[in-house]
Amino acid sequence: MRPSHVDVLAGVALLILVTITRAYSYLLFHSLVELFSIVIAFSIFLIAWNSKQSMDNDFLLFLGIVYLFVGIIDLFHTLAYKGMGVFPGFDSNLPTQLWITARYFESTGLLISTAFLKRKLRPALALALYASATSIALLSIFSRSFPVCYIEGYGLTVFKVASEYIIILVLALSIIRIYRLRPLFDRHVLLLVSSSIAVTAFSELSFTLYLDVYGLFNMLGHILKLISFYLIYLSIVRVGITIPHALLFRATKENEERLQRIVEEKTRGILKLQERLLEIERGAAFGEVAASVIHDMKSPMQTLLNLVFMLRNSESVGRDEKLKGILDRIDQQISYLNNVTLELKQYAKPMKPSISPVDLNELLRGVLTSIEIPSNIKAEINLPEGLPRILADPIFMQRTFHNVILNAIEAMPGGGILRVSAEKEGNQLVVTVSDTGVGIAPEDKEKLFRPMFTTKKGGTGLGLAISKRLLESIGGSIDFTSEKGKGTTFRIRIPASDQA
Repeated sequence: MRPSHVDVLAGVALLILVTITRAYSYLLFHSLVELFSIVIAFSIFLIAWNSKQSMDNDFLLFLGIVYLFVGIIDLFHTLAYKGMGVFPGFDSNLPTQLWITARYFESTGLLISTAFLKRKLRPALALALYASATSIALLSIFSRSFPVCYIEGYGLTVFKVASEYIIILVLALSIIRIYRLRPLFDRHVLLLVSSSIAVTAFSELSFTLYLDVYGLFNMLGHILKLISFYLIYLSIVRVGITIPHALLFRATKENEERLQRIVEEKTRGILKLQERLLEIERGAAFGEVAASVIHDMKSPMQTLLNLVFMLRNSESVGRDEKLKGILDRIDQQISYLNNVTLELKQYAKPMKPSISPVDLNELLRGVLTSIEIPSNIKAEINLPEGLPRILADPIFMQRTFHNVILNAIEAMPGGGILRVSAEKEGNQLVVTVSDTGVGIAPEDKEKLFRPMFTTKKGGTGLGLAISKRLLESIGGSIDFTSEKGKGTTFRIRIPASDQA
C-alpha cells in the first residue's frame, strides 16, 4: 500500500506540533515523542498477536513480541527522564541506560526477525525469553550493575558511544537482510520498513553527539525517532488495521496461487484416474462378454468349417463354378470370424507376459521384414546402434509393432512416407512410428484404443486395444498425435534393461 497524501500531511503536522512543544517544555516534547513510540510498539504487538493464526510466516509475530518489550523499556525510559521525578535517587544516567537497552533490543530484534520469514516460532518460548531478558536488564540497571552511559557534567561514556555504533551496524545488517528477502515483502511496505530502520540508524548517530540530555542533538535524535516510528506505523499498524489481508507479505497471495495450481493438477490427475477406472471397468465388462461370445461361437464355427469342407469335396460342387465362388466367400468370412475370435480371446484373457531382455533393433527389423511395404511408400528407418535392450515379452512386442506399422501403411493408400525410429529417453526406449497418411479425425481420437472401434473396412477394432494392454502389462505405454489429412505419429515406450 502506497502512503497517501493524507498520511504524509498527517506526519508533517504531527512532527511540527511535537517540535513546537519543545519551545514550551523539552520534557513535554520528550514525553510526547516517547509516548507515541510506545503506543506504536504496543500496537504492533497487538496486531501481530491477534493475527498470528492467519499469517503465513512468523516474522511479524516475532517483531511484535520484540516491540512489546521495547515499548516497556521505553516506558521506563520516559518515566526516568530528567525532570519527571518518578525514580528519586537516580540522575540522567538511568534514562540513558534504559534508552541504550531498548535500542539493543530493537536492533537485534529486527535482525533476528528476518529468520522467521522461513522458520516457525514458538510464541510462548519467545515471550518467556524476552520477559526474562527484560527483567534481567531492568534489574541490572536499577541495581546499578549496568555499565555507566552518561556522567553529569561530562557527557556520554565510551560504552554508550560504542554501543550506539554497534546498534547502527546491526541496523545496517537488518536492512541488508530485509533487502535480500525483498521478494517476500510488499514493495511499499519494504520501502517503509527499510526507511524506518535507516532513520533509526541516523537517530542513533545523533545520540552519539549530545552532551546535555536537553541539548540539540538529543532533540534531533528524538525527532528522527518520531519519524522512524511513524514510518513503522504506516508500514505495519495502518496496513494491519485498514487492509489486514495485505498485512506485510505477498506470501498469502503466492500461497493461494500455488494452492490453486496444486488443486488444478490434482483435479486433472483425478479426472485421468476416473477415466482410467472407467476404461478398466469397460475392459473387464468387455472381457466377460468376449469370453461368452468366444464360447458360443466355437461350436457353430466348427460346424460351418465342416460343412464347407464336405461341400467342396462333393461331386456336384466340383463342376459348379458359381457354387465354388460362394464357398470361397464363405471361407473368407469364416477366416475373418476366426481372426476376430482369436483377437477377442487375446484381449479377454489376462496378459501374462514372459519378460526378458530383448534386442529392440533386431525385433523391429524382423517385423519390418515380415511386412510387405508397397512401392509407393518410402520407408525411412532410423535404428541407432548401441541402444540398450528392452525388458519385454518378444512375442507381445512383435505383435504390437506389427499392428502399429501395418496401420501406418494402411493409412497411406495413395503412398507417402513411413518413418520408424528408436531412441533412449531416461530409463525407457521410445519407438516412433509415423506416417503421412489420412490422419485421425478429432472426434475419433478418444475412441482409438477402445475395443471394437475401427475406421477400417474389415478391421476388428481390437489391434490397438490389444497393443495398449500388452504394453501396460510390461510397464510400457503408447500414445499418439495426429492431424487430419497430414498423418499420425505413434510413440511406444518400453522399459530399458540394465543389460547391454
